[in-house]
Amino acid sequence: MSQVTLYVPKWVVSAKIFPKLLDVHELNVLSYEDANQTVAHADLLFFVTAEGHLVGLSPHVVHAIESHGFPASWWLGINTVHLRSNGSLVCTGLRNETLKQPWGFAVQGTIDKARRHYDVLYDPLLSLLNTSGSVPFVKIVGQLHTPLDIPPPLKDVIRLYINLPFDQYFNLIECSQALLPVFGSSSYVKNKFSSTVLASLISAVPVLADDALLSAYSFLSEATAFKQMSNETVVDAMQRISKLPWIDHQIRRDNLVDLAERLNVAAGSFLVNLLT
Repeated sequence: MSQVTLYVPKWVVSAKIFPKLLDVHELNVLSYEDANQTVAHADLLFFVTAEGHLVGLSPHVVHAIESHGFPASWWLGINTVHLRSNGSLVCTGLRNETLKQPWGFAVQGTIDKARRHYDVLYDPLLSLLNTSGSVPFVKIVGQLHTPLDIPPPLKDVIRLYINLPFDQYFNLIECSQALLPVFGSSSYVKNKFSSTVLASLISAVPVLADDALLSAYSFLSEATAFKQMSNETVVDAMQRISKLPWIDHQIRRDNLVDLAERLNVAAGSFLVNLLT
């Protein structure tokens, strides 16, 4: 059998699927940075097999690859170490009190104004603060790349959690009602894969998804995500989600656990078939 070289994003190496395969087949696994120097279209997030077939992490990435004239498939493996039942989840509030249920909303990933438009939250939250005084809390979780110009009146509404250890990072996400993508570019629904979608599958926390996101990441649905209606701002949707009964949250979380398991089974079958 000829050696197979896989060009993969670094997070894939930690997925459960690879240790099992490494017992059977020797894989030459390169980091995403290495692939970027080798493959012209590495920004589309794919790996290359010995036969030259391209593989993306979601359907819309495959569509982008195919638009360049290359055949492609997609698979997505999920590190499910942080998927846990609601009964074992312990959440801590702003005053270090123990809470029975998740609270607030999370924006995760590298804190960079070029990647995410945090300012889409500012004016609606300020308006809400001035009119009702009841404002949903926002946790911005990640590694600081560029400073944010958060308006001073929102200092008690938006909090930054910077450079947290892995467990604390995902606990903050798991203890949030939903993940907010606030994409800074349409490329995340055209040719790039979003780490927020991956975080949703790892943590079983629904993402707030508009039509474009649901169309791009078609393995998601209203059963696993909170739909942002066409007439809603992000903050409108946050307010609506905050008022939903907990069962609506739990159903989506359970469905995300099931989805992650199905994606891992499909990814395992894909890679086993590739290497046999």
